[in-house]
Amino acid sequence: MNPGKTIIIAGSGRSGTTWLAEVIASCKGFRLFFEPFNNQRSVRYPENDLLLYAYMRPDSHYPKVERFICDVLKGKIRNRWIDSHNINLFTWRYVLKEIRIVLMLGWIKEKYGNKIVYTTRHPCATVLSRLKEKWTSPLNVIWSQQELVEDYLSPYESIIRGAKTEIEKHAVMWCVENLIPLKQMGKYNYFFTTYEAMCIEPEKEIDRIFSYLRLRRTKRVTKAIQLTPEARPHSAVITGEDKISFWKNRLSGDEIKSIMDIVNLFEIDIYSTEPMPHKFVNRSIN
Repeated sequence: MNPGKTIIIAGSGRSGTTWLAEVIASCKGFRLFFEPFNNQRSVRYPENDLLLYAYMRPDSHYPKVERFICDVLKGKIRNRWIDSHNINLFTWRYVLKEIRIVLMLGWIKEKYGNKIVYTTRHPCATVLSRLKEKWTSPLNVIWSQQELVEDYLSPYESIIRGAKTEIEKHAVMWCVENLIPLKQMGKYNYFFTTYEAMCIEPEKEIDRIFSYLRLRRTKRVTKAIQLTPEARPHSAVITGEDKISFWKNRLSGDEIKSIMDIVNLFEIDIYSTEPMPHKFVNRSIN
């Protein structure tokens, strides 16, 4: 298997990557690799010392981890966790879903040329979702990566070091996760979409993504689309809340301001205090 043929679905956590990957995997012949870079769930692998959310310079070599990444893309890394979302018995093409590789997408694209779909979600919704799931923000791991600091983060040192509350730390993490892919997008031609677009216009957005990936819509795909990103237990659809703007009723005005102040300091101009991304942002980026 050519590692460059594997489709990659990446994005910040809680941004609809699982749903999107499952829609693609509903196409005939797809095997879904589910989060093989999750070092708590995936397999132990010799000579793999990848950090959580590791940054890799696109023009550099990393011999200690390159074999692992190549084997993941070739489908050689398997266990119950990685194969947990597979529905096809016979497979000959692959889709990788992973939130921990957002800082190495440029390196993967440079080395293998994979088609990459990148998705994001409103920072306030993301922060709230991560707090609910009791996620931690590994800012110490982020700041420990000298190449990442030199290439992107040094202008934001005071913001990163100044994050004290859990809300501030998650907001900074959202910014780091999105800053690097967005800056690399022009060169590496990732396909950009948003959680909100997939919720509001799922069929139209899937048609756009499938056009980029050169995939064909089938009845199975249409059925998979109908299970929108929020149609899951504890989701806004199930609980009766609005699936896009529920966070406005859960976060205080001060909390929303704290999150968006950090986002604005990172100069990521996709979202405001309104629930939807700026009009046509996904169209204009692509």
